[in-house]
Amino acid sequence: MTTATAPTRQIDLAQEINPCFYDDFYNTDRFLIEYGGSGSGKSVFAAQKTVLRTMQPERSKMVCTRKVARTIKHSVFAEIGALIRKWRVMHLFQINKSDKEFRYLPNGNEIITVGLDDVEKVKSIQGVTSFWHEEATEMTATDLIQLNLRMRGECPSYFQHILTFNPISRMHWLKKRYVDPNRDNTTVHHTTYMDNPHCDDEYAGELEDLIDIDTGFHEIYTLGLWGDLTGLVYKPFLRGPYPADFDEVIYGIDFGYNNPTALIEVGIRDRRVYLTELFYECKYTNGAFIEWMDENGIDKHRCMYGDSAHPDRIHEIALAGYNIFPAHKGQGSVQKGIDFCKTWPTYTNDNNVNLNAENETYKWRVDKDDNPMDVPVDKFNHAMDAVRYALWTHYRPSDEKPLTQQAVLVYDAFQEMGGGLIGEFDGM
Repeated sequence: MTTATAPTRQIDLAQEINPCFYDDFYNTDRFLIEYGGSGSGKSVFAAQKTVLRTMQPERSKMVCTRKVARTIKHSVFAEIGALIRKWRVMHLFQINKSDKEFRYLPNGNEIITVGLDDVEKVKSIQGVTSFWHEEATEMTATDLIQLNLRMRGECPSYFQHILTFNPISRMHWLKKRYVDPNRDNTTVHHTTYMDNPHCDDEYAGELEDLIDIDTGFHEIYTLGLWGDLTGLVYKPFLRGPYPADFDEVIYGIDFGYNNPTALIEVGIRDRRVYLTELFYECKYTNGAFIEWMDENGIDKHRCMYGDSAHPDRIHEIALAGYNIFPAHKGQGSVQKGIDFCKTWPTYTNDNNVNLNAENETYKWRVDKDDNPMDVPVDKFNHAMDAVRYALWTHYRPSDEKPLTQQAVLVYDAFQEMGGGLIGEFDGM
């Protein structure tokens, strides 16, 4: 493989590009579909091709998309930034952190990032030579059609969409329109972690261990096969307009660090539930999470319910002034909470990308004969747990008293004991 030459540095592509993506680096089809299992290096390759095309003499404007703008910072923007640091070419790029854009100084080529919910920014895009659509299953078919129409006119090299994703559902429109048909001007490339020599042994082990947790997850995330929707815990959420205001608004939090922390707003109107995904990020300390809530206007007076397995985090959030309570997690609470939540008509929207993905993959465990059990798979369910914590804890009947009255008593005792004995109240 050749080298890419920058004014002060040569990049050895043979050392940098995963061998299974060599051909795709030179691929010029309008649609380059990179799909498969986790850990295969799809996103790394897409970032590499995006940056290297920007560093070529030909004019280019590379646009990287996610469905929702708030997910850009910790995904495509971070991936590209990490790559140009690794290649020691930071001095050749002007980085606009507020707009999350890169400009290659030697020739003015651009890499811009955009959330497809940022309508005005999408409309303003002109002169695009290539798109990289990360987590493309979040997009709608209309999104892709509209963006494809923006790649037109003269191009000094070639127009291309790179789509990277895990194959969540075999009913997805991408499978029907782009993966299954033998389309002209389209390349489809399937990879798994086994195609990636840089995938570490620990992560590979985590992927293989999914076979013992759920065969469906193993098929999607380990083998990169299209998912099966049988055995889902919840029916697909409803779609429709949200009311202008609600009878009540509460929050649910599922804590994580290596796994994401999920904060979901639950709006109630006429006993219908309207969900809004506010936060879904990994590697956030509790202090950083509190800072994010302060900066983003999370209402401190509304009831908030967090996973009671983390009393220290609940206590710290309470000290920051939030009206937070430990979620109910008594014996049998998971099954009862799920059954309770399923009685509420529940609405979502396209911006709830992680919540929607979990809704489509949250499954019951199966026995050795693949029969569903009454226990859900405890994977890829962070947003779903946050919803359950909020609804089940806030609204479930208990001794003919509203739970919020009991929760106040529990919370007061919890505070007096310094947050160390929350388990005493889990059976409430």
